[in-house]
Amino acid sequence: MDISCLVKSSLLKPRCAHCGHREDDGYESLDDQALLDIHCSGCRRAYVIAVLECDHCGEESLFSWTSSPTPDQFAQLNCVGCRQPLRDDETFDASSQQLA
Repeated sequence: MDISCLVKSSLLKPRCAHCGHREDDGYESLDDQALLDIHCSGCRRAYVIAVLECDHCGEESLFSWTSSPTPDQFAQLNCVGCRQPLRDDETFDASSQQLA
């Protein structure tokens, strides 16, 4: 299950791509523009998240996947707020943890 949502509050709450359990990042310690490996405290399975800022509207979108997204999956990401593509002409190396 791939999940995407708009980051509207100051408290980031990643949702497990396996079971849907929400994790609170009360310290706002998650990096944006990077793929992050997370372990769910609910089902104990690993999943991947990314917080991406839109170049068009400036909103941040949170995405989660059960495993690292392929370059094709990543290329199809749109801002959850304005629906514009998040990466216009940049390529994403799936082996890289840094997105920008």
